[in-house]
Amino acid sequence: MSLTLPLILTLTAGVVILLFGRRLFWLYVAMVGFLVGFDLAQLYLLNQPQWFHIVAGIGVGLVAALAAILLQAVTIGLAGFMSGAYLAGILFEFLALPGATQWLWISLLTGGVLGAVLFLLVLDTALVLLSATIGAVVLVTPFNLDPVMSYALLMVLAVAGALFQFAVLSAGQHRQGSDS
Repeated sequence: MSLTLPLILTLTAGVVILLFGRRLFWLYVAMVGFLVGFDLAQLYLLNQPQWFHIVAGIGVGLVAALAAILLQAVTIGLAGFMSGAYLAGILFEFLALPGATQWLWISLLTGGVLGAVLFLLVLDTALVLLSATIGAVVLVTPFNLDPVMSYALLMVLAVAGALFQFAVLSAGQHRQGSDS
C-alpha cells in the first residue's frame, strides 16, 4: 500500500478524531465533515479527479467547522447525525448483506438519528465514544486486514482512544475545579 495524499489525510483525520474528538469539538466536526464529503464525492462524482474529491471533503469540513463554532447547539445534533450515519454506513458496507442495498438509506438515517439523540442526551460521553470508534474505524479500514484482525485492532484502538479522551476530559475538569 502506497501512501497517497487521500490516505495520509484520512489517517491524520483518524488519529485526531480517535484522540481529541471531544477536546477539539470543532476540529472533530470538521474531520467528520471532511470524511463524509470526501466519501460522497468519491461515490457520486466518479468522473472527477482525486483532487476534486479532496477539495469537496475539505469544503464540507470547513462548513461543518464554521457551523460548530457559530451554531454549537445545532451542530451538536448535526455532528451526532453525521457520526451516526457515517458509522452506520461503514457497518452496512462491512456487513455486506446480499440484496440489502435498498436498506442503505434507512440504515444511514437510523444511524444518524440515533447519533443525534445520543449526542444531545449525553454529549461528553457520546462524543468520546463515537469519536474514538470512528477514529478507530478510519484508521483500520484502509488496510484491508483479515476480519478477525480488523475487529481486534478496531476494539483495541477504540478502547485506547476512549480511555485517552476520558483521561484528558477528567484532567481538564479536575484542573477547572482547582482553579476556582
